[in-house]
Amino acid sequence: MGETDPINTNHQELNSKNSFWNLVLSVWNLPKAFPWVREVGVFAVMLALYLPLQQSQSFADPDSFYHLKMAELIAAHGPVRNFIWLPFTTLATFFADQHFLYHVALIPFIKIFGPLAGVKIATAALAALAIAALAWSMRSMGIRYAALFALAAGVMNALAFRIGLSKASAPGVALLVIGLALAARRRTWALAAVAFIYVWTHGSWPALVGLGTMVIIIVSWPEKGDRPLMALKRGLSPVAALWSGAAFGVIVNPFFPQNLRFYWEQIVQIAVINYQSKIGVGAEWYPYEPARLASDLPLVCLMAVVALVAFPAIVAVNGDATRQKRLRLAVAISACAGTFLLLTLRSQRHVEYFVPLAVSAAAAWISEIRFSGAWPSVKKNYVAVIFVLAGALAMVMSFAATGLARAKKDLVGGYNFTLYQKAAEYLKANTAAGEVVLHADWDDMPPLFYWDDKDKYVMGLDPTFMYRANPKRYWDYVNFTLGKSDDPPSVMKELGARYVVADREHRELETMLARSTRFSKVYTDKESVIYLFK
Repeated sequence: MGETDPINTNHQELNSKNSFWNLVLSVWNLPKAFPWVREVGVFAVMLALYLPLQQSQSFADPDSFYHLKMAELIAAHGPVRNFIWLPFTTLATFFADQHFLYHVALIPFIKIFGPLAGVKIATAALAALAIAALAWSMRSMGIRYAALFALAAGVMNALAFRIGLSKASAPGVALLVIGLALAARRRTWALAAVAFIYVWTHGSWPALVGLGTMVIIIVSWPEKGDRPLMALKRGLSPVAALWSGAAFGVIVNPFFPQNLRFYWEQIVQIAVINYQSKIGVGAEWYPYEPARLASDLPLVCLMAVVALVAFPAIVAVNGDATRQKRLRLAVAISACAGTFLLLTLRSQRHVEYFVPLAVSAAAAWISEIRFSGAWPSVKKNYVAVIFVLAGALAMVMSFAATGLARAKKDLVGGYNFTLYQKAAEYLKANTAAGEVVLHADWDDMPPLFYWDDKDKYVMGLDPTFMYRANPKRYWDYVNFTLGKSDDPPSVMKELGARYVVADREHRELETMLARSTRFSKVYTDKESVIYLFK
């Protein structure tokens, strides 16, 4: 037998070690060669975190039934241009599917995985995509550690819960942050395309038009030595692209021209004017108390404190033109975050936009902190530095775990997927096509509509739609459902209804109907009771 050559063996071991470290270096340098790998990593991490949040047989928001049903109707019949199921609301006359592309995006998921699993998986995927979009937007604006800041935003309960709802929140967030990044970079054609898509996807598209215009103005503001028209030239094209893209999205639209009146009702009357002082509206339209907002967003508060502490030192440094542009961008993002802070304090549903913008603003300022010349001090006090970093990491991980745990708890409760399924089957078997069913509350409409699209309903999606159509009829209906109607039969005749379906918590309504000889109980189960008007 021949002897082993020690020199060859050493060479082989050295080559093996070099191959290993070359592989490590290749992986380490991969994001430098392909920056989008960071966003892919963010998407994968957030998908792994968000999928467990969707492991329930219920929806936290009743509108989820509506979105799922719309996706099924579009898959079967194409765009729903007339919403015939709410004849006593403004939607009966002026309807537009403001979430059309979102509903289209749900179709492959529900076709492959089934209705409930499909919409849950789609929700987790779109939520993860929104966080990846946030990471991309910050990186594209030159913010360092963008992926880490995006991950921090994604584990905050207020954001994780909102984009974890089975509705169009996540696509709205993704399009807003992408659009604002394109506005900051003045990417004309891409900005126009995003604005167009946004109009077809989510009703919050005016936020991109308004904030995007503000961002373009700030980043294009005249610099020292500029010619008088230089700033105008820099900003005119992207502003025109932004507004034109949104305008085309409104006009070149499956629902034009009725979408114009719909936007007036949905965006102006419901979102801006907000009828919370006149009628009962959805919980998301009520104010977010400042103290609760701060306690719900400890990581945002921590980032804001760091940014504020570092702010004097940041602005005191004289930098080149590139740094001045970065600071101007930080001001622009901060203005956007401040705008949505005010909106959130007025209506808590806006928190889903405030969180990513606040994190982006804080990150833009923190990104400007430099530690040049600090290395000798770090080496000298490395033990203290390690303890500080470990403590900060432990704090962030604690906030993250708490935020995700709260989001899961909030998303699990709510409306069981099979809610009113059996009651709806009874109604379908005993009503004529298009018959009006009186239900006990506006949030009962979406699950009833999902299981029974043969019949019509009194009020749903938002009480303002019915109130705006006919205030007197609205109050007649509300007093009926509260068991306070002076003449229940007249309300039934006014609405042209024969059946009343109620959950088991409307005791006063049941008492009122039981007293009347004109109503008889024809169906009951653990969830609901149905009365027939004779």
